[in-house]
Amino acid sequence: MLPKHHRIRKNNQFQAAYRQGKRFSSPYFTVYRQTRLGEPLRVGIVTSKKVGNAVTRNRIRRLIREVLRLRWSEWSAGFNLVIVVQPSVAGMTFQQVNTELETLLQRAEVASGHSRGRDL
Repeated sequence: MLPKHHRIRKNNQFQAAYRQGKRFSSPYFTVYRQTRLGEPLRVGIVTSKKVGNAVTRNRIRRLIREVLRLRWSEWSAGFNLVIVVQPSVAGMTFQQVNTELETLLQRAEVASGHSRGRDL
């Protein structure tokens, strides 16, 4: 589990990321990246009922949190990330989720050392 200070928990924080963030999409995930310079990296995960039943949704959230935990030190602070899970994710393995999410987060330029000047 992510520590509380690294989680997006309130509706207004999710809404701000949707409105002010830059969107990156794939067939499996949509990531909204909101720049917050000087703040720690925070993540919110959204899984609708279209993804599947509660067991499936919780499994996907656990897989995503594990991907985040394994790569946390590689990513820059100063962002709010909202990861929206698409229904096509149901049934994916950990390795598939890891690969797809890594590719999408690299496109979102969340990795350390990437330029952040384009969306300021």
